[in-house]
Amino acid sequence: MKLDSPLFRLKHILERIEMIDLFMDCVSKKEFMENREKQEAVLRCFEIIGEAVNQLSKEFTKKHARVDWSNSVGLRIRAAHLYYSIDWNIVWDSYKNALPQFKQQIEKIIAEEENKT
Repeated sequence: MKLDSPLFRLKHILERIEMIDLFMDCVSKKEFMENREKQEAVLRCFEIIGEAVNQLSKEFTKKHARVDWSNSVGLRIRAAHLYYSIDWNIVWDSYKNALPQFKQQIEKIIAEEENKT
């Protein structure tokens, strides 16, 4: 698999989503808000997800327009460029509310892409 292929990037995204799930297993919002190590680990994964999404071609993201690609890229941009003002509530909400659906969508696209080959 080529390193710049959409399938490679999607698998990288899924790997980071699964890493967030691992970091956050059985973690309450209160625990997350008080644990700087968890915060930084999850934020870094979101940054990597956003960067991987940003590297997907416009054609690819348009083809899969049902996915909210801009949400993951937006979080990466805020995390990378506004590091001094991270709103951990937004990170938590992204994890709890947006990430599960995003994960399902990525898994579905990976399956579609693998069936092409």
